Amino acid sequence: MNPPLPIDGVLPPDLQGTLVRIGPGTSGGRAEDGAEAGAVGGERARTRAGARAGALHAIEIRDGAAVSYLTGPSSADANVFWHAGKVLALAESGLPQQFSRLLTPEEFEGGLTVPIASHVRRDAATGGRLLFGVERGTEAAPPFLRIGEWDVTVR
Repeated sequence: MNPPLPIDGVLPPDLQGTLVRIGPGTSGGRAEDGAEAGAVGGERARTRAGARAGALHAIEIRDGAAVSYLTGPSSADANVFWHAGKVLALAESGLPQQFSRLLTPEEFEGGLTVPIASHVRRDAATGGRLLFGVERGTEAAPPFLRIGEWDVTVR
């Protein structure tokens, strides 16, 4: 077993689980277009194409200690959550990126076919997700709001 990670402060001993967040990529990481990217002065670096170079960060907490840390690249930059047994990461708009518990990228199997906004909310009563997306208007049609519910069992 690995030794616990150093902590500045104290974790409650009954806090158990894995904290997953989206943040800047590691220094020297590379974005999809190959431009150098990473954490610079506390802010996310942008590639020449303007895309953010980010990463998922997961810390397992058990018995008052941070016992493991994982990180993996992701172009998502707005939200990450656990749904139907998978880690899903969202950019501001689009389809989620799907990851395993160990942050390995996987093919998205969520049943969504339209882009959604990153601000998905969990329905406490059902465990499902409430989601929305805004479709841009055209000369022939005005913009419209799409609202839906994503069942907790949908993978």
